Amino acid sequence: DDQGRLKGWENLAQHIRDVFGRMGFSDKEAVVLISGGHVYGRCHTGSSGYAGAWVENPTIFSNEYAADMVGDKWIAVQHDTKMPDGGPVPEEVRPAPGKRQYIDLSKYMPEAGEEAARSAPDATQFPPGRYRCASQWVNCREQPETDSAIIGRFNQDQVLSLVSVKTFGTAVRGLAERGGWVSIVGSGGKNLFLREGDLEPQSLTGRYRSIVVAGSPFYASVTASEGAGRTKAGEEFCVGEVAFGQDGDLQGAILGKRVDPGDGQGSWVLLFSPASGISCELVVQGYNEKPRNPIVGQTGHQMMLVSDMVLLWDEGFRKHLEVYAEDEAALKADFGEAFQRLTELGCPWSNDLGSGEPSAGATFSAGGCPFLAAQAAQ
Repeated sequence: DDQGRLKGWENLAQHIRDVFGRMGFSDKEAVVLISGGHVYGRCHTGSSGYAGAWVENPTIFSNEYAADMVGDKWIAVQHDTKMPDGGPVPEEVRPAPGKRQYIDLSKYMPEAGEEAARSAPDATQFPPGRYRCASQWVNCREQPETDSAIIGRFNQDQVLSLVSVKTFGTAVRGLAERGGWVSIVGSGGKNLFLREGDLEPQSLTGRYRSIVVAGSPFYASVTASEGAGRTKAGEEFCVGEVAFGQDGDLQGAILGKRVDPGDGQGSWVLLFSPASGISCELVVQGYNEKPRNPIVGQTGHQMMLVSDMVLLWDEGFRKHLEVYAEDEAALKADFGEAFQRLTELGCPWSNDLGSGEPSAGATFSAGGCPFLAAQAAQ
């Protein structure tokens, strides 16, 4: 129709209401379970014919599903639909022939006023140092280009040591001590990381992995003009002391004194230099104990199924969706309660006979499991 809704969507909304109603769930509980469940994972054409993730970051719990559905613009696409730029549907969110889904138009339609914010930033205002993530999450890319593969994500309040900072287009990006590039200032002008101070030698000590094919060079001292040898490619070693190069080819470099047995024990291994970048990455527990591989199929495009979009179109569902779009804490609390009920349906210890809000128009009563209620009544 003129609002982009598919014909007969009301029947699908009623079907969702009936399915959740059979389990005793209200409209609110149906919305919270879908909103919380669909922040994880993605669809695969080989399994369902649909393609893509519901959210840009499908690895952490958030209210991104609800917020993006309410706040972004969506367009129905098929396998061969032409996008506003004249190109095909991005492969990441391209459904199989005969299937139809919705995709987010944000990549094609910048928000009003966004272009005005895109002036060339001054990288000198963001020298290398320790930076705290100021956004809910920020992608870490293999290379500084925006189309480079995503290899990880950092969450709000995480602190990184950024050893190099450069301007790329309208963004300022920093190279993390553990490898990968993050946006300090995004292409749209938003500050994603805030500087907390200079690089601290102590915070850079720890276990490192040599990532250059020829191995990383090591020196007898931080003032040496020639290398004394090289580590093995892929070798891991321990650094107990960090120093910053001051002269010659090592000016601006970061070196670590190897303290464990192996090639270069007691010598200063080159960890980073302005000329060659990172030669050894800091190994961080829970992040890169094993070398990180690109996250497949994550370029930032998002999709919604028609069964998702009806939560936006149906007034009874939408009023709850809008609450969760604004209040992530409410989503977490309500999802936890509803999910516990879902996992305990039919369990003998569950007294889920319910007194919750009924679903308007549902074929089955809501607010409790009707099957348990019937059993209790016998």
